[in-house]
Amino acid sequence: MTKRFSHLFNKTLGLWREGDNLSTRVARSSAISLLGRLVIKLTQFAKTIILARLLFPADFGLFSIAAVAITITDTFLQTGFYQALIQE
Repeated sequence: MTKRFSHLFNKTLGLWREGDNLSTRVARSSAISLLGRLVIKLTQFAKTIILARLLFPADFGLFSIAAVAITITDTFLQTGFYQALIQE
């Protein structure tokens, strides 16, 4: 059991080895970031499909307007803290 767990641990968390060069680590990080964005977009798409089936067309339009308003507000209220944190 311990041998199987250590093999699984090395297989999943062993993606970043100390000997890897920078370009390999950047490629892995980019792939993981892309995969994360893809999962988020697919989840949002599924949520939209489910809401389209549950709501009446007028309610779905109202929900869409509210979602756009929230997204625009969120875009203008971002302070850049996370980007500064990543940079440091």
